[in-house]
Amino acid sequence: MNQSNSRPAEKYSLDLCKFIMAFAVIAIHTDPLADCSNTAMSRIGYLFLSMAVPFFFLTSGYLLAKKMQYPFSGLENLSKIRRYMTKILKMYLIWTLLYLPMALWHLVATGKTLHRAILLYIQGFFFVGQQYNSWPLWYLLSTFYTLGVLYLLLKRKAPPTALLLVSGISAVISFTIDALIASPDHFLTTMQALLPVIHHTVQHGRIFTGGIYLPLGMLLAYRKIPALLNRILLPAGCIASFLIHVSVIDSCLLIIISVSFFGIVENFSLKEHRIYHFMRQSSMILYLLHMYIWSIYYKLQYKHKDHGIDDFLFTAILTFVLSALFILLKSRRLKLKSEPFKKVSPN
Repeated sequence: MNQSNSRPAEKYSLDLCKFIMAFAVIAIHTDPLADCSNTAMSRIGYLFLSMAVPFFFLTSGYLLAKKMQYPFSGLENLSKIRRYMTKILKMYLIWTLLYLPMALWHLVATGKTLHRAILLYIQGFFFVGQQYNSWPLWYLLSTFYTLGVLYLLLKRKAPPTALLLVSGISAVISFTIDALIASPDHFLTTMQALLPVIHHTVQHGRIFTGGIYLPLGMLLAYRKIPALLNRILLPAGCIASFLIHVSVIDSCLLIIISVSFFGIVENFSLKEHRIYHFMRQSSMILYLLHMYIWSIYYKLQYKHKDHGIDDFLFTAILTFVLSALFILLKSRRLKLKSEPFKKVSPN
């Protein structure tokens, strides 16, 4: 990796790709390829979609690090991490509250007792990062926990290599949990004994995903992978992932693919245009809001959870329209606030 301490201009390529990846997240949940009979096409499609959330984590880490001074452990840097943690926590609390009616409806509809419903909600809030059909919220909780770990390490003047350690440990924990859940018989009895604990807490290894990618994004802000290497690793990783169908290997290859893809996008320069500012704002709204739109659509249209191209198109289009309206109204309100008060003098 080549170190670079200069702070470049805004990366509009990241705004563009985040916008695209927001629609990829919508596709992950609505599954437009559900009726696709071409196995190869489905595999390629799902491979691309699997990079969406890692790209969000990498971008978050990268943009945070660009506001900091390398090697990250200064007091001003710690203050910036605290402010970002506060922002993420506020978002998590607000969106959890917005999704509360849906969670309550589901708990009542499934006949959960009050005691069981409270336990499930607490588990979802603190350990999983989601309730019924509020799956995107785990990204916020994973980011918050990851930032907390990084803050504690950097407060103790840990070197930047500690970020790699956090990423590696998070990967091992996440992959181990997922493998243990999928094939418990392949593990020792002592490891199998952890299954009830996992079931009643994190449920799967997803909450550790932020710990894998966010530190890597921070490092990529100042230590670049050579462009040629990225262009080699991306197709090589995709081909290997296409041919190999072992979950742990797939997960490892996803890291390589996501990081190399991010490096290619980050290295791509785009001229400034206001459309990228719009994309920057709308990508997170698309990411967080679409589950509500999809849930309402399939309940009204099918009376049960449904996946397919119509689910994707309706959800994507309506969520985009709502996000655009929200951004437009917000910008107009800010514009009105910024205009000086004009006194009307009598004639």
